[in-house]
Order: sequence, then C-alpha cells, then structure tokens
Amino acid sequence: MTDTRAARATAWNRISTLLSEVATPHRFQLEPGGIRRMAGDRAIAFWFEGESEKGRTLKNVMVTHEVKIRALWRIPATDDVRARTALELEIWDTTRGIQAALRGDADLASAVTDTEIGLATRGTAEVLVGTGVEAVEVYVLDMSLYLQELEAEEITP
Repeated sequence: MTDTRAARATAWNRISTLLSEVATPHRFQLEPGGIRRMAGDRAIAFWFEGESEKGRTLKNVMVTHEVKIRALWRIPATDDVRARTALELEIWDTTRGIQAALRGDADLASAVTDTEIGLATRGTAEVLVGTGVEAVEVYVLDMSLYLQELEAEEITP
C-alpha cells in the first residue's frame, strides 16, 4: 500500500469515528488536532505526533506514524468518596474502551498495514475552560496509537 493523502485521510477519519463511539456515551467533547479549551467536564483529543522510518527493503520504506490520544476529565471539587470512585472507574473504563475500539479495526479500514497501541499513562494538567481565561486542573490519560505502514514509500531504481 502506498502512503497517500487519501489513505491518511481515511485513517484519520476512522480514528475519529472510533473515538467518537467511545466519547458519546460519556458526553466527551471530541477534538481532532488537540485540545485548547474544554467546553465541559470531559474531552478526548487526538493529533499527529510524528513518524519514524522503520526499515527498508529493496522496494519499499516502512514507516510508523504516531497519533497521540489524550482524554481529559475535570477533577471534581469534592471529597465524596463515591463520586471520586465513580470517576476512577470511568477513567479505567474509557481506557479499555479506547483500546477495544482501536483494536476492533486494526488496519483502520485498510488505510494502514496494522496498528499498535502504546501504554496508557495518567497524570494531571491545567486547561482552559469555557470562553474565559479560567484554567482548571484535569486528569489526563495519554496513549499513543502507532500506525504501521509496511509499504509507505516505493523506492524507484
């Protein structure tokens, strides 16, 4: 498969569709290209992070593209153990949901050869909310999706 703009667009649209299936039941704001500002309490963003040459054969260059996926949850201002436990379980469920959705279409509608999901890591960050300049602390879940293209570029003699 040759790495074309159409194949990249297909992969991008498929990632968006798969993530929207995870986002919808939990009321996530879906943001292709990264998150600058949260409109609500939850968001999922994804963006092209980069690529690396994986290897060469006599005819092809094999490339791995990295897409970063980030889910965010506004940290509630409560000490209620049940509310915090529910949020922890939602974060865990969302992690598994994203992974399951992406594994369910490993070649992204035949746009890539295969995909691999990196380790999910969690942290905190501050993001802007609404239309003002107020920043709030959020839980951040990051994972990388590696798009493997075994015939990304044809080498012409």
